[in-house]
Amino acid sequence: MEQQVDQIIARYYRAIYNYCTARLFDAETAKDCTQEVFLALVRKQDQLHTLEEIRPWLYRAADLTIREFRRKNSPYVSVPDEELERICETVMPDFAGDCVREILSEEEYALVWRHYMDGVPLREIAAESGISEDAMKQRISRIRRKLAAELQRRKEESP
Repeated sequence: MEQQVDQIIARYYRAIYNYCTARLFDAETAKDCTQEVFLALVRKQDQLHTLEEIRPWLYRAADLTIREFRRKNSPYVSVPDEELERICETVMPDFAGDCVREILSEEEYALVWRHYMDGVPLREIAAESGISEDAMKQRISRIRRKLAAELQRRKEESP
């Protein structure tokens, strides 16, 4: 398996590094996260049975590594407008192109980011906030309605 791991690293290192760079916007941090992904591969090589499934496994490992980095290093992440469009597409597919920061409060924005972009489960965010999961679901629902109402208002105002 060691020879296969070397082949996997040679084949996927650049792609995983580029993926991490695109998500983190920092080459050094992306390099560190990429190394963590491949260290995880080496540690778990005995548990991985099929090479056909290695590509999705690597990308999932990259997502988890990035999420862990963000969790440890900053509660708020500075996000370029391109990432905001991805948030809009996730929360409201018809909303792409509008700036979420203009519409949501900082707290609402941080919540949307953590849940939709970082993939943090609502129960975890709720526990950190000291409220029930149902209350957190209601908050997310209100934010979605707020975005939908603003979308509707902007559509009606546009010529």
